[in-house]
Formats: sequence, structure tokens, C-alpha cells
Amino acid sequence: MDPPRDNDLKARITLCLSCENQLTNVVGAMRHHESQMLRFLELAKKPDLDLSKEERLAIKARLTASFNEAQDAWNAYRERLIQHGVIPAE
Repeated sequence: MDPPRDNDLKARITLCLSCENQLTNVVGAMRHHESQMLRFLELAKKPDLDLSKEERLAIKARLTASFNEAQDAWNAYRERLIQHGVIPAE
């Protein structure tokens, strides 16, 4: 069987501007989470750093929020691709 030609593939895959916007949102959310996580990891490497309970809770809240934001953006993007038939719904 011959591999699909570009035109055949384009005819079967329908994407829209919203897909591109969703992907941009995913990338931004992942970069934000990465930034938050890298800051936390740098703090964790400092053995003499003594964070208060409130500071630790604030860090955990920021990490949780940035993770959830990234996951929500990813899920929205994934659903969009499923709607277009680009990836299968599990």
C-alpha cells in the first residue's frame, strides 16, 4: 500500500483556528508550570533554607494551580483534536 500523499492527508484532517489557539494555550500553560516547578526545585536544592509552613503551603498551592491549568489546557486541546477526528477518543 502506498503512503498517503500530502493532499490526501490534508483532505482527511480538518483543523481550525481554534485548534491553533488551543495549542498555544497548552504551550503557555506548560511553560508557566515549568517555570514554577523549576523555582521549587531550586529551593529544594538549598539544604540550609528553612521555609515556614505558610511558605511551603503557598508553594504547593502555586504548583498545584499551574499543574491544573496545564492539564485543563491539554484536555481542552485533546478534546478539540478528537472532535476533528485527528486522534481517537479512548
